[in-house]
Amino acid sequence: MHDDDYNWISRRAHAIWQSEGCPNGRDRDHWSQVVNDWRDKQHALASTAPTDEVRRVLVVDDEASDDDGRAKRLSKH
Repeated sequence: MHDDDYNWISRRAHAIWQSEGCPNGRDRDHWSQVVNDWRDKQHALASTAPTDEVRRVLVVDDEASDDDGRAKRLSKH
């Protein structure tokens, strides 16, 4: 775990503790809750991250048509 992640978890757990009125003995509960939230966040980010997969895409050039509106045959480059 990186320092930034640890600090995010620590600040979030502290904020939850404060929002609940600073109860004694709940530190582990708050920490565990935030670690689970952090893991869910990391999982969501990983599942939406772009992949290196290359796909073929059909590109249509609207301006590449003759006077009859038919597609012109484009030369390969």
